[in-house]
Order: sequence, then C-alpha cells, then structure tokens
Amino acid sequence: MKRITNKEVVHITPKTIMFIFGTRPEAIKMSPVIKELIKYPEWFNVKVIVTGQHKEQIVQVLNYFNIQSDINLNLMDENQKHSSIVC
Repeated sequence: MKRITNKEVVHITPKTIMFIFGTRPEAIKMSPVIKELIKYPEWFNVKVIVTGQHKEQIVQVLNYFNIQSDINLNLMDENQKHSSIVC
C-alpha cells in the first residue's frame, strides 16, 4: 500500500450519482441528500432526473431547495393513467 504525502497530487474521478424521482414525497426526501452531495463536486457529479409524474408539485419542492433538474422525462400527460407508462 502506498502512502500519500502532502506533496503528491491525487486525481480523483468524481462518481456520477443520479437521482430519479417523480412524486413530491420522493423529492422532499431526496433533496437534502442532493444538496449535501452537490457541495462536493470534486467527489460527486450529481444528476437530477424528474419523471414528470407530479410536475407542479415537483417544481415547488425543487424551487424550495434551490435545485435544478438536469433532465425532465415528461412521462405524464394530463388525465393519463399510470398503466399507460408501465411496462
């Protein structure tokens, strides 16, 4: 095992962490974790993906926590049943 001294530079490739959610309760639970990981860009490449299941409610939560989604899948249309998107 090699010891690292203060003079050595260690290059770390950040791990990509993807958070995928579609409901307000999911967003509320995940947002504090997202906020914490975003503080460490040298360690984590955080991606936020929303499904569009509860569009208006998700936007409220993301705005409250000041989080931007990277991808919006827009899976749900108005009056659409969940069974139409489930495999």
